[in-house]
Amino acid sequence: MQIEFDLGDPSLTLLHRAGLAGLWMTLNQLKTEKVTPPFGLDWQLTDRQVTLNWENNDQKVLEWLLKESFQINNGMISLRGLDSKTMRQDSQAIVHQGILGTFLQHNSTHKSAGTQTISLQLEEDKPEIAVTYKALQSYAYQDFSSNLCDNKGVFLLKKPISVAGWLNPGAVVGFALTPDRLKDKSRIIPVLDGLASLGEVAGNHSRFLYDFSPDSLVLRWTHDFAPRILYSFEEGDEGQITASELVRRVESQDINPQEVWVAGAIASTSDGKKLAQLGVNVLTGIKLVVETLKQRIARDLQLPVVELRK
Repeated sequence: MQIEFDLGDPSLTLLHRAGLAGLWMTLNQLKTEKVTPPFGLDWQLTDRQVTLNWENNDQKVLEWLLKESFQINNGMISLRGLDSKTMRQDSQAIVHQGILGTFLQHNSTHKSAGTQTISLQLEEDKPEIAVTYKALQSYAYQDFSSNLCDNKGVFLLKKPISVAGWLNPGAVVGFALTPDRLKDKSRIIPVLDGLASLGEVAGNHSRFLYDFSPDSLVLRWTHDFAPRILYSFEEGDEGQITASELVRRVESQDINPQEVWVAGAIASTSDGKKLAQLGVNVLTGIKLVVETLKQRIARDLQLPVVELRK
């Protein structure tokens, strides 16, 4: 088996590139420590590429690599790529708390060993600082190999791995806006225009040019202080986008369907059709649904009539 990762691959997002950097650092550290990998595993590192080679035993190879990469030291997450075992304790604590507060924030992603307290002296002749943290017995990354292989232990190169939207900054974005808090209520109109027409970011080179305009969009115009539509989208095992949680909330009458506008790729899915049946305003076009909602907002706020764009 051979797998090659290239930093210039146009399909890699910023999150992928960060992960590739972590893999490069981990493999480089294993080489520095002269660790002997099993199952014929070896690798080649260049400034922009990582190439992995091994013989059979896909799951065992991945299991070994993940456990060598993601370890625990005194209950704290220890990253081999950062050579965590030689880091200062305060730096270890920052890494540990940072990962637990973001990527591993949900309790289902780790097994706790209770809390521990350590004393840190950041400067000479200064009093020590007590730091209490959640100690871990294990966390999801260590045993993730089973999610990458079939029941025979064969690596699944073509099966997509779903990623929660909150794990991928920029993939799913939600925000709320109260017109009464604006100095000029009419400013809500250009906000909607901007939302529908987000420009490309990350430079202008073809390898790094991404379209950040929304593929699917959920909007709610309501007096309810709770948005109730944040993180409406989920990605299935085959990469398809679903909105089952939004469907559930509309069905349970937590959300008035007439207050919701849905548009984009999600509109043509089974969830999109279900939402339409429930009375939600479902349109295929992102710009069209924004223009339609702008008319409604202009009417409700008694703003000047907004001309519908052709």
